[in-house]
Amino acid sequence: MTTPAIRRNCNGFLDFLKSNGLGNDDSTKEKLRDVYNRQYKISVNFRLPSFSQMLFNLKRCGLVRLKDGEYIHFTNKNRFSNRKNIKIKQNDVNKELPGTSEEKQGSKGKKSKDKKVFNTKGAGSLQLSVDQHVALRSQKLVTCDIPSPLTQISTEENPFCCALCAALCNTRDQLEIHRTGYRHKFNCLKFKFDLKKSFLVKNKDGVSVSAVNVTSYSQEDGVIELGIQDGEVKRFNFEVKNDGKGPVVLHSCVVLKHRPGLTLDDHQGVSLGLKTVQIAESEKYVILATCNGRSAGYESIPILFQFSRDDFFRVLRTVVIITDTTLTKQLLPKAPFKPPPRATINSTVPIFEPGLPLDNSESQDELKKVLELKFYNIPANLKTLNNHGMKFFTGITDAQKIQLSTTISDFESKLAPSNYCRRLRNLLHLEEIQMQVDIRCFDMPDCTMSVVKQKQHMLQLEVPGLAESRPSLIRGDKIYAKKASDRKEFEGIVHVVRLKDVWVGFGPEFRNKFVEGLKFNVRFTVNRLPVRIQHRAVDMAEDLKLWSFLFPTWDESALRNCPLLKSKFRFYNRLIENNLEQQQAVRHVVAGTSKTAPYIIYGPPGTGKTVTLVEAIKQVLVFYPNAHVLACAPTNSATDLIAEKLIENNQVSKEKILRMHALTRHFEAVPLKIRNISNYKDDKYFLPPRSKMGKYQVVVTTLVTAGRLVSAGFPPSHFTHLFIDESGQAVEPEAIVPIAGLLESIGKNGQIVLVGDPKQLGPILRSPIAIKHGLGTSLLERLMQSEPYLRQTKNDSSGGTYNSNIITKLIRNYRSHPSILKVPNELFYDDELLAFADELARNQLAEWERLPRKGFPIIFHGVVGKDEQEERSPSFFNRSEIDIVIRYIADLLSGDMKPEHIGVISPYNRQVQKIKAALKFFSYKREKMKEIKDQDPTKVTVGTTEEFQGQERKRFNVAVTRAKCLLIMIGNPHLLQLDPNWDRYLDFCLKNKAYTGCYYSPNDIADELMQKLNNLKLGKNLVRV
Repeated sequence: MTTPAIRRNCNGFLDFLKSNGLGNDDSTKEKLRDVYNRQYKISVNFRLPSFSQMLFNLKRCGLVRLKDGEYIHFTNKNRFSNRKNIKIKQNDVNKELPGTSEEKQGSKGKKSKDKKVFNTKGAGSLQLSVDQHVALRSQKLVTCDIPSPLTQISTEENPFCCALCAALCNTRDQLEIHRTGYRHKFNCLKFKFDLKKSFLVKNKDGVSVSAVNVTSYSQEDGVIELGIQDGEVKRFNFEVKNDGKGPVVLHSCVVLKHRPGLTLDDHQGVSLGLKTVQIAESEKYVILATCNGRSAGYESIPILFQFSRDDFFRVLRTVVIITDTTLTKQLLPKAPFKPPPRATINSTVPIFEPGLPLDNSESQDELKKVLELKFYNIPANLKTLNNHGMKFFTGITDAQKIQLSTTISDFESKLAPSNYCRRLRNLLHLEEIQMQVDIRCFDMPDCTMSVVKQKQHMLQLEVPGLAESRPSLIRGDKIYAKKASDRKEFEGIVHVVRLKDVWVGFGPEFRNKFVEGLKFNVRFTVNRLPVRIQHRAVDMAEDLKLWSFLFPTWDESALRNCPLLKSKFRFYNRLIENNLEQQQAVRHVVAGTSKTAPYIIYGPPGTGKTVTLVEAIKQVLVFYPNAHVLACAPTNSATDLIAEKLIENNQVSKEKILRMHALTRHFEAVPLKIRNISNYKDDKYFLPPRSKMGKYQVVVTTLVTAGRLVSAGFPPSHFTHLFIDESGQAVEPEAIVPIAGLLESIGKNGQIVLVGDPKQLGPILRSPIAIKHGLGTSLLERLMQSEPYLRQTKNDSSGGTYNSNIITKLIRNYRSHPSILKVPNELFYDDELLAFADELARNQLAEWERLPRKGFPIIFHGVVGKDEQEERSPSFFNRSEIDIVIRYIADLLSGDMKPEHIGVISPYNRQVQKIKAALKFFSYKREKMKEIKDQDPTKVTVGTTEEFQGQERKRFNVAVTRAKCLLIMIGNPHLLQLDPNWDRYLDFCLKNKAYTGCYYSPNDIADELMQKLNNLKLGKNLVRV
């Protein structure tokens, strides 16, 4: 017996197939499975069964039957009629395509079988039929055929949003303005056009359209691929053949997407719109297409052929022009991409032999641990709940119900002392669960190892993706190896990490059995030490009641004990003498006006926040000779920078400073400038005993490594000041590692200074549940949203100011040209940033010959490339974009620009690797090499967005604010315009005539497509092509 829900699901899927021209003919299981999983499941706003269950239900209802176990035959049995309308609480497309109103008038009151018109009923609601299958989600996800980086829209939080464009609006007026814009018009047309695309590509009524002399042609999806070299001219033919009964008339051949390099020509002038041509039975008509290879990239051009015999019909063909260069061919994928096999997590504890521990002779650790670091294992119930999306499920136990209710209650409540420990502890557990799952994607079946020649007691294991930290391995990590037929695992400890391989130490049993060429299954594990340190910090924050730091309040009584506020300062960095905001921040930090609340230095890009932090440390040492300062940052690179600036010009004695590295860090990665103040001596790391460590006035280390000081039991009165740079990049449990156990919450000691910018990159997390419930919100960002740190509002339009006693916003940018700064300044910083970069330096390339507009040092180079993957790397790369990057670098180096002054940012690790490889290759620019002279292109700095800054919105901000005197952006404008920030920047470049590359004129594209569809009356026939 079939239930109403089963019947509704079956009806919905078959209606979707029919609306896309797939439900009338036989199909294969694989093709239907692909349509179901990739198209239908994302187009509805309710949960659906698996494809196998759906197929089973269709057979039970007699709607399909299987032929030979592979082919599916659709029966003519009447479907169950119980469709209901679904209300979507979302403003969306409410306009028809051109011609739909004519069709409604011609229907003479009859109901259309397929409802394709959006009808708004009531304020803020939309009603559409189940058989519409528009890809909208009414509660959480907004998904459509149009690729969009903004897919998570909560309509309850913001009712004024356009689901089709994934555009957020604050008012109804803004929504109406959006609907009249080119972006909405184009997306509306594209969306409705795509609904019928699968039917349009089919040959009809005995008429076929094919292509001759092309790279490849797919009859199934109507795609014609043409490979072409940069600068080459190629021609191919469209052959229109009439195999039907009687003559057919070809009315038009319309290129729906403008491309200057593609032209059509034929004898009768049909492609020019001059005439129509009649094609006799069994005859064919040829149309010549000419294409010019302009620059590297992929260009997709839809061409619509319109015919008539007894009635009008159309056939769609898509020409994909692939333009290659010598470099793009060199960067072809090394091997086809193979997703890593899904790891099998054994429910039983594996039996293993311990690995060879690290050699203690390589380090000297005299810093005794007096405080226990527990294991903080993940509760089994929480693992189960996480596997079910933190929701109730069939078979849930009473204990799991209680834990789920408590956990969700903590997640949904505002963070407070009462739920602080429980909430952060559970979020850390959820993040670790996801980390454990993700790292298993890198497991290596059937791999071999070899004996290390230099150290015979160790084995060398080659790890694909190691260079791009996939997986990320450090000295001391553990891996496990076993033969496929064995249950017993052997633990291996990583002793040496190199570019492509690691040296692993196994126990004696494994080494005795090892034979060259023997294959093993290798699995990787998560290094739990950082997570355990964060768990301890959260526990200690609750035990020590550090609420004055974590939930601070402030009143003017705190100023009574601040006599230093009016003292005369002699600044080490003379530039600060001319910067009132930096002076203000240093004075208030030294005076301690915020105690016991943390003082925040809010530093937008290029405003000198690290310079301000270092100056404040130096002034603290002047005014408090007995002070002990702990300076931290989330990463080694940011921490190294603090140490470098502290010892500049010998303004602080090197004997007073210790750069404390983790004992597992490669010393080769330590900058030369700070090696003489590092805990490294006689070719090995050392940690002095607490008595000697306490003599250093300034200790500089990472947040996690500061946990080693906590373990050593330093008294809370020892460190008087704690500075955390780039604090916006650390999760809150990580940021409180140096706070919990090292500072006094009540008393004279315990001044905390947080430095960073919440508008730039935040913590990098993996668990979507942990992200959803706030683990990605840093301590800096959370405090800046709390009462004491908010802007003090004024009655005028200035927007108010910050309370300088607890927070200072730096507003003078010393890095970028004013044009580079303009858009991010308006989007993120209330248009308060002032351009103070040296005028000669910032205008260095303002007249560069490659600039589309002289005096405006910005270029947006549009290129439509193909995102590719290779081997087992999940990261993407785009050869066409890399080609353009190398061309610009070659042009810059041919002038007076040094490679050390050029930086390239990419969001993908594999793209970074390919750009570095391309810089080495460089042969396609041999004619320019003579002009480059002795310049070494490989010295160009190339890295990911995260690497250049010591979330899409934040990544955009970081990417466009790194440049000083020239900003070149390379990407696909048709995709980037879907993001509101990139759309704003594209519009900015277009208005200032700074755009070049592939054709992109959004207003013209929308208007041109609208006009062409009007001329074809395609809008009227989209429903019944």
